[in-house]
Amino acid sequence: MFDFLKTAKWNNGPNQKKLATMLWEAATYEVTRGTQGKSLNIHEWAVFTRNCGWSDKEASNRFIHAVTMIGPMADARTYATAKEMAKNLYQAWRA
Repeated sequence: MFDFLKTAKWNNGPNQKKLATMLWEAATYEVTRGTQGKSLNIHEWAVFTRNCGWSDKEASNRFIHAVTMIGPMADARTYATAKEMAKNLYQAWRA
């Protein structure tokens, strides 16, 4: 039950919504070869997660959760790209 409540809280949080948008834009950039979206900038993501007050562990979990937020709205290629990016970000923040 706790995880469900945490997930609902994250879904409604403006920072989590921004994180999902950033992930969507980065995936779109990759899929469209830079004609749409915004490229993935690790420094920008690090600053964002720190400004949110998230620990590296929490940020890594939020990257994975962001994929679930964009999944229903993204096309298959964008979703697959976002999923791979989130996995890589998760691993980087856990290192």
